[in-house]
Amino acid sequence: MSSVVFSKRWLVFLAFVASCFVAIDRSWSQRPAESVQQAFDQMNNWLGDTDNGRLWKRFLRNEKLQQQLALGDEADITVVREVLDQYGSDTPGLDKRHMVAVRRALKNWIAVLSLPSRDKLPEITKNSIDSFRQMDSQEVSDTRRELLNAVTSLEKYLKSGGEKTRTEWHEYLDWSRFEPQLTSETPNVRNLDAMIRRLHTDKPGLELSHFIAVRTSLTAFRNALIFSDPQAKDQYVKVVESLANSLELYETDPSHKNANLVGQLMGWLHHGRQVPIVLEAINHHHTRPNLHVQVSAGLVAAGIEDVVSKNSKIRDNILGTSTTSNVRSNGKITVRLIPDESRSVLEMQLEGQALASTVGRNGSVTIYTTSSTSLSARKQIWIDAEGFDSSRATANCQTRTKVTSISAPSQIVRRAAQQRVASSKRQAESIASRRAEQRLIEEVDRKAGEMLVKSNDSYLEKIRQPLERLGGFPSLLQFRTTDSDLLVQMLQANESQLAASSDPPPLNGQFDLSVRIHESLFNNMAQSVLGGTTLTDVRAIELAERLTGKVPEGLEIQSDEEPWSITFSRNTPPITAEFRDGTLKITIRGRKFTSGDQALKAWDISVAYKIETGAEGLRLVRQGEVLIQPRDFDQRQQKTLSVAETSAKRLLTRKFSQMFTEEREFEGFELPGQWKKAGKLKLVQADSHDQWLTFGWAKSPTDVETVASRPAR
Repeated sequence: MSSVVFSKRWLVFLAFVASCFVAIDRSWSQRPAESVQQAFDQMNNWLGDTDNGRLWKRFLRNEKLQQQLALGDEADITVVREVLDQYGSDTPGLDKRHMVAVRRALKNWIAVLSLPSRDKLPEITKNSIDSFRQMDSQEVSDTRRELLNAVTSLEKYLKSGGEKTRTEWHEYLDWSRFEPQLTSETPNVRNLDAMIRRLHTDKPGLELSHFIAVRTSLTAFRNALIFSDPQAKDQYVKVVESLANSLELYETDPSHKNANLVGQLMGWLHHGRQVPIVLEAINHHHTRPNLHVQVSAGLVAAGIEDVVSKNSKIRDNILGTSTTSNVRSNGKITVRLIPDESRSVLEMQLEGQALASTVGRNGSVTIYTTSSTSLSARKQIWIDAEGFDSSRATANCQTRTKVTSISAPSQIVRRAAQQRVASSKRQAESIASRRAEQRLIEEVDRKAGEMLVKSNDSYLEKIRQPLERLGGFPSLLQFRTTDSDLLVQMLQANESQLAASSDPPPLNGQFDLSVRIHESLFNNMAQSVLGGTTLTDVRAIELAERLTGKVPEGLEIQSDEEPWSITFSRNTPPITAEFRDGTLKITIRGRKFTSGDQALKAWDISVAYKIETGAEGLRLVRQGEVLIQPRDFDQRQQKTLSVAETSAKRLLTRKFSQMFTEEREFEGFELPGQWKKAGKLKLVQADSHDQWLTFGWAKSPTDVETVASRPAR
């Protein structure tokens, strides 16, 4: 009955989630000590407070383990190993699921505790200067063979699309330049790099597994060539020395510039599979998740819960009687979050009643009845990094009937019909109940299947595939639910990038929607998506609309303005953000700017805003003017501009001052679609400290439209 509305409600929610996270590990990214604590608590709850439970807790050194857990990263590894020995002994009963979970978590924690501490990173990096591992000819041959296999598979795929498709792809990939490198005794690394760059563009199709396989194997082959060269050892020594110095500098000045330098050096070592322990230790301390999102169960429910109503006609045959029923169904849709550590789980619930007026015909007898059927359906929606999925719906219906009259050709036939109806009433009601359940399940699942396909297609087309083409899909995107919140955690960083070095700051209260962003998320994403590209005024609008659904003020194309473009460097972060001391600073680094026919060399554009909050919401106040200067300006002995540079600065100032106005105010916002019913979300917390930007919104109680107050749909 109301499953059409039922499905649409959660579809809108899926679209809302997808639009919020642009988003791979499959487990929730907890700190190792947190994983031990969780498994430990579950085991203790399972053991209970019985005599046997207390004996087990003493045997397993519970008190010692709890003391070490309180110390976190400062725990004594010797004591933790002592506790692990108890879990690994031959004592009967230690094979139980809860104890095995603690044992596994302890092993992972010990592995992390064995890593060097953060202050030791420069030292262990310097000590690895003699640990260079040169790749041999066998590794070069193996990676070449994998590349040839991937190319063969790609060629087979392209041929299946027809000669025209194959030719177009060959032209785009500059195949005639690339193909000879596959069998050459001395492949040109620069030509291989050019091919890798082409495989990292935003051309639709490059996200397909055949292209990704070539990109991955080509990168491995290129790396094997570089690190099989005897001269690579000299470069290795320089990189290790530079990395040790850069780590010391980053510890005292965790700027995006120093982060980028450390990341580039780490990436070079990673490509050659050098010093894995050093890289693991650096990542442990400096590559933590850089986005945390929290959505309250109340906000989730605000856009989904509803009252619904539907009229329908149902034809059936029960115990040989053909029936036609006019049905009026009314129901209420609710949602609850199901706690799950590996994904977000929403359980949609439909509770209602169907009232029917039925005419049944069996031979010469006509039976008139009324009935009431209770309706109850459940369906779980699952959200993870792969997209959206669902369980099969379940339903429970109970039908109760009342015969209002029986029409028959004679009194004898009528009495016989009455007796038969009375004797089969319970059986007929049971059959009607089961068929109502089946109809409800089939309709919910059918509509859900259609909506899931649309949701996943939108997610893949607008978010995942473009980022995969550019190599910018998050290395970690995880969802989970508690009974009170839907939580999202993301790590945007590749092997050549750092992320957060600290956990996010605590929230100031309970919010319906909170977002905590580390500046590395913005910087890393910008480098992955924009590095090495040219951004035109038209392309800028397309990207803004894809990410935000609208064109930001200052980006609109004016009829009296020349078209403009910015070309970004591949290795230098094109756009960076800094979140410090209640301010946010944005810097745009263009390798080349154009305006009409005029071309400008490398310029940097910076702007800083102070974050203010008040009763009306968020207010950004620009600190000083927009700073626009040539890239090398700070290195110049004379801080002056040439005539051409003065003219160029005037042009850039006019454009970017329109974009970065003196003040910007945000009075809260309404979520799209069905979530408008939640009312305007009021900004309660907005601040920036220690590289983290934090926002917290709450529903206004007077704006929220409750289910009870809404008319049936």
